[in-house]
Amino acid sequence: MTVSAPSSCSVSWLAIEPRHPALPGHFPGNPIVPGVVLLDHVIDVARQGLAPDTRVCRIPWVKFLEPVAPGQPVMLGIEFISEGEARFTCRAGPVRVAEGVLMFEQARRHD
Repeated sequence: MTVSAPSSCSVSWLAIEPRHPALPGHFPGNPIVPGVVLLDHVIDVARQGLAPDTRVCRIPWVKFLEPVAPGQPVMLGIEFISEGEARFTCRAGPVRVAEGVLMFEQARRHD
């Protein structure tokens, strides 16, 4: 199996809209973006640099370091460090808010 990226890095910006459906309950009066929402965007950005039949197979580690407010701009940086592996960092300004590693594999075909 070979999973490789056409480039070694990818950068994207996002801001989760205050009306996002995951925000109610996280937390009333002081909303924050759930880590799983950030992680979903990281995976989407990473997959843009990979073959269409590639999927995330593991997330060996992830750390959510600081809360992200709705509407707060976040930079997603992804570095493809080897075949099938990428390291990511999310920053709100100079502050790291999340980081981790994604593992990829090509989807298996069912014949």
